[in-house]
Amino acid sequence: MIAPIILFIVFVLMSYLIIKPFLAGAGNSATIIHDDTDEKVKELEKISLLKQIREVEFEKEMGVTSDEDFQRIKSELVQQVSGYLGKDKSAGNGSKHVVLGSEINCPDCNETVSKSDKFCGFCGTSLKNPGCPKCGETITPNAKFCSTCGTSTQ
Repeated sequence: MIAPIILFIVFVLMSYLIIKPFLAGAGNSATIIHDDTDEKVKELEKISLLKQIREVEFEKEMGVTSDEDFQRIKSELVQQVSGYLGKDKSAGNGSKHVVLGSEINCPDCNETVSKSDKFCGFCGTSLKNPGCPKCGETITPNAKFCSTCGTSTQ
């Protein structure tokens, strides 16, 4: 006679433990999970936007997209990405901060990027400084002449 009562109590307890998370309101644990998930979603959206920028550049190179459409689409995507990056910097949630003095401006979109970056995180432009065709010295981005030997970089 006691076995059915114990089985009933175990059944009710297990049912309660299974159903409780579905009935619980926005408690602390739900908020923590939501915040973590929200940051993961934002990170995935940034990655998706950067992939879209690369795809648009590829389509431009292949001749599928016109110059006008390319510039419009790319600028929209860059604005979306910079919006995410701007939010991350202002959040101060342990995101990577660039030390002052180790930043440069992208020669294409003029956004601030780290000197150690190989490509601009906003527009995808290569940040590798080309060498002078005559003397091999590193040339400042957007410079028309080499500062060492005076050779035209155009």
